[in-house]
Amino acid sequence: MQQIVFSFAFALLGTFVFMQILDRIKFKDVIFVPLIGIMYGNILSSNTTFFAYEADLIQNISAWLMGSFTLIMSGRYELLYISIPVVILAYLYANKFTVAGMGEDFTKNLGLSYKLVLNICLVLASIISTTVVLTVGIIPFLD
Repeated sequence: MQQIVFSFAFALLGTFVFMQILDRIKFKDVIFVPLIGIMYGNILSSNTTFFAYEADLIQNISAWLMGSFTLIMSGRYELLYISIPVVILAYLYANKFTVAGMGEDFTKNLGLSYKLVLNICLVLASIISTTVVLTVGIIPFLD
């Protein structure tokens, strides 16, 4: 349970930092979002590699980055049960997330709070990704 709370807190913190970076961009062009995301992800990855090197855990990090279902046994997969109600909640909010994806002005014109919908989406995505990554590891083609 400590791993879930710790991972969820850092996933949420990292996402909110990314959103703050996007809010402070001078040029509001759609092409900058993935570029900044790639740069931000590589900065976080290099920090992770540095701390793994300092703690002599490079091999463990490399193995964890190759996520698989082979190590899942009784007592390890139960974390996924936490994500079931969150996935249902995300399904119920899916239309609002789609509207928020259309932009802030579009969302406000339909009477929704853009920031509230965006924050709910980020929290739900952080919980789901935390439980899946802690159980299986990072699956490279989904990352």
